[in-house]
Amino acid sequence: DGQQLWKVQAEEIGKRELKNVLVHNDELFLAARSGQLKVVDKKTGKVLWATEETLVVSQSPMVKTSQGVLLLFRDGTLRLFGQ
Repeated sequence: DGQQLWKVQAEEIGKRELKNVLVHNDELFLAARSGQLKVVDKKTGKVLWATEETLVVSQSPMVKTSQGVLLLFRDGTLRLFGQ
């Protein structure tokens, strides 16, 4: 019906440029250019967990695996973040 159910303020994600978004089941995975990764409950908008990396995220999309989320960084490293 187009009704807004929730919103996440930039301060909750980090005031950085959002680089990648991945939707998996009831979770939104948000990766910022700076390397910050946050997982948000898509029903409530609550941040479930977050990590902070110091490398810049590449343009490549995130990939969800049974073990976690794969994220490629500009220095060529591929990192797996578990849940």
